[in-house]
Amino acid sequence: MAFVRAKTRNSKRGPQVSYQLVEAYREGGKARQRVLLHLGEYLTLDEVLEDGPAQLARYEQWLEEARTNRDELERGMRSRGWLEPWHQGGPMPEKWNKFRGQRAPRGITKYFYCRQRCRALEGHLERTRAWLAKARALKDAGVSVTVSEELLEAHNVRMEERRVARAEAAVRLAELTQQIKALRK
Repeated sequence: MAFVRAKTRNSKRGPQVSYQLVEAYREGGKARQRVLLHLGEYLTLDEVLEDGPAQLARYEQWLEEARTNRDELERGMRSRGWLEPWHQGGPMPEKWNKFRGQRAPRGITKYFYCRQRCRALEGHLERTRAWLAKARALKDAGVSVTVSEELLEAHNVRMEERRVARAEAAVRLAELTQQIKALRK
């Protein structure tokens, strides 16, 4: 039998709560716990499987945009002769030593940033797919999950606070937008 455990960590935005699906077992006569799945902000496997595909789609969209930006920058750099073999991991040619200790051309810096972002998003996508596959496998295996009433109530309070905060932020954004429009007139 598995249960949900809340983990709290402090951050700049205040205490952040994430959930873990944990299995209790005995080893050598001692009680142990094994984390089956990190649930993040979700409280149940159903929530993970419901919202997970949308999260996956967001990562895929961001990755596609990042790849498009990277490819556009790469075409522009190739047309200027800036993209050299050393950008692909080869040795840096002598003519590029002029940039050592100096600011590199903006296009090069932007290209490397886009390339790094693509790699990071590919990693996120891969980990999210594995996370969803593991959640589906646990659901299909029929793992029974126990969520305490206290934890469920605390989760619902946090979700309501988050919903109210988002609504207040949307109202404030609308007010600021109107103020900016009024100033432009």
